[in-house]
Amino acid sequence: MDVKKTVLKVVALLLLCNLFVACSRSEDGVYYPSDDGIAYTGEGSTETFVDVAIQSTEGIIYFGKVKIIDDSPTVWKALKAIVENDVDDVDRIDKDEQGLIIQINEFVNNEHEKWSLLVDNVEQDQNVEDIEVFNDQGITLLQTSN
Repeated sequence: MDVKKTVLKVVALLLLCNLFVACSRSEDGVYYPSDDGIAYTGEGSTETFVDVAIQSTEGIIYFGKVKIIDDSPTVWKALKAIVENDVDDVDRIDKDEQGLIIQINEFVNNEHEKWSLLVDNVEQDQNVEDIEVFNDQGITLLQTSN
């Protein structure tokens, strides 16, 4: 077999693979969470799927699907799944005594910036352990300027 033809076939295959990946991640320029997802397993067998987006002032830290296997799924259980499953870009998520998010990775609440939690685009100021989630809800953690 001709070496040139083999190289062309390999390059064409790589381009096809890249196109497939790009199309599965983006449609009309909008990115969607991966269907692969990660999971939290707690008590019970109820499966709840939520989409989680975490964005700091420097950009997107995490965007993906989380499966919570628990009879009482909460925002905190979804966030624990992200940290406990060694997601590359999320090393830690901390909350204060009231259960509000105060730190994600090196991004800490301070006089200039703070973390805001939204569930289905509605801002929440409750303990993340008390906020129940349902199938197909969106959880957004957004670092905003004060």
